[in-house]
Amino acid sequence: PYTALLLQAIPVPDPDVRPIESVATGEPPSPIAPPSGCRFRTRCPRADQRCSAEIPELREVAPGHSAACHHPLV
Repeated sequence: PYTALLLQAIPVPDPDVRPIESVATGEPPSPIAPPSGCRFRTRCPRADQRCSAEIPELREVAPGHSAACHHPLV
C-alpha cells in the first residue's frame, strides 16, 4: 500500500490527464516515537490488529518482489 501511494503521487507531464485523487489518510508516524507494529499502519487502508501488534518481516511476495507488509498488494 505504501508503494502504491508513492507511485500514484508521480505527476503526469500531460496537462490533459487528471491525477488520481487518492491521498494517504490518517496521521504520519512520528520519527521520534514510531507506532508499534508496522510503521505505516496509521495511514494504511489495509491495516488491522495484526499490523499494530507485529512488525512485518521482509518477504518475497512474487518472484523478484519483496515487501515488509502483512497485507501486500500483489
